[in-house]
Amino acid sequence: MTLVIPHGGELIDRINLNFNISTITHEIEIDTMALSDLELIANGAYSPLTGFLSKEDYESVLSRLRFKNEVVWSILITLAVTEEVADTLIIGRKVKLTYNNIVYGVLELKEKYVPNKVEEAKKVFQTTDSQHPSVKKLFSRPEVIKILIDGLFKT
Repeated sequence: MTLVIPHGGELIDRINLNFNISTITHEIEIDTMALSDLELIANGAYSPLTGFLSKEDYESVLSRLRFKNEVVWSILITLAVTEEVADTLIIGRKVKLTYNNIVYGVLELKEKYVPNKVEEAKKVFQTTDSQHPSVKKLFSRPEVIKILIDGLFKT
């Protein structure tokens, strides 16, 4: 039996049940959307993603439906936090990602950026009408995005 080659050519597996999180003191409480994305990144369902989109890849996917490396991709996988939370995070530091006080992953912060939600709504949903359920959800998410997981580990 021949296996299907994963999108991007490599199946990503970011699960490490033995990862030591005891020295990581900072944490972010994530929402259900981020938790779902985190699990899909970790188990390879979002291959070739190894983390949330960088600003460069976010803009490339938004405008060209492909990563900067030309691999076709159409889903904007981002991690949104409030400006107050963003201000507490330091680039280069690791932070635990929790949901209902359970640690689901760890990320090393590589950059912070603000997405263009209006452009995202236009490109993805073909409207900026806040009566559209998905546009309403998009516009209600926090403004600042944290990205690029360099060590995503499910505990």
